[in-house]
Amino acid sequence: MKKIFVLIVAFFILTACTNENFSYKENKTNVVNKTDKPIETEITFVERKLDDTMGGISKLIKEYEINLIKAINEGEFSYVEPNLFPNSNLFVSQKKLVSNLFTREITEEFQNSDIYWTYYIDTNKFDVEVTELIKINYPGKDGVVKEFHWIYSVEKVGESSYVLSDIREWANFEQDIEQRMGAVKVDGYYVDELLESYPKTLEECLNTLDITEIKRISANETVLDKQKALMTSLLVNRSNFSVQMSIVDYGEVDYIDIVELIITYTSKDYKQETFRGKYQLEIDEIRDAVTYDGYAEIKDIKEINI
Repeated sequence: MKKIFVLIVAFFILTACTNENFSYKENKTNVVNKTDKPIETEITFVERKLDDTMGGISKLIKEYEINLIKAINEGEFSYVEPNLFPNSNLFVSQKKLVSNLFTREITEEFQNSDIYWTYYIDTNKFDVEVTELIKINYPGKDGVVKEFHWIYSVEKVGESSYVLSDIREWANFEQDIEQRMGAVKVDGYYVDELLESYPKTLEECLNTLDITEIKRISANETVLDKQKALMTSLLVNRSNFSVQMSIVDYGEVDYIDIVELIITYTSKDYKQETFRGKYQLEIDEIRDAVTYDGYAEIKDIKEINI
């Protein structure tokens, strides 16, 4: 009788283990629908400090142009001195220029300027293409507006400060601009570029919580918040994300595209699951009228019920 009882207990234990293993294998891969998303909780995204080299250089050029004219008109080199690398070629030449023009009673008025391309030359050294429109007033004569084309040499000093060290004429200005106009990307180029990179961008943010690139391609806070909400709903107790995206309907004219996101991940109980969702992306393409460069950003994003 005791042997029979032991056999029955062993049978039930074996049966329970078998069913548990079968159930685990059966549910290892699931498809999560919109209604299966977990309740949203707060996720703390991080953001890298962006390289503001272009912003720092642009600020320097603008300040220098205003300060140089003030120095010329008042005969005070000290106004522009902070913008120049001490004892550099530009420092020496502009000091002479200020003294010379003030002595001759020649004054200047700033009209406009444009910064074109900035080139990395060496560690903390850059060349910057600039055009300047300046009105020059000679004693007893009407002022004359002249356009100048320069290439400035810029040096970074310290963590975030920039100064000018040299200047030369941008001799090939017209040829360079003509060549760049001929190389302008066709309409939709930057939209396609964004669509191609978006799955990887989303995947990296899901796996690292680094929102920097998502923020860069979002035209406004509303678009950014919508993407954060999607990622937050997926991130709770999940990891190892992989993102694929297919274009369901390509908006060739208005850049409103219907896409399907397929996101696979590992759940908290180590099962491989898949989320599918369709979204309408409205994309804006921005082009710089001066440099002829461009980029695209997401202007709106809407979830589409499947």
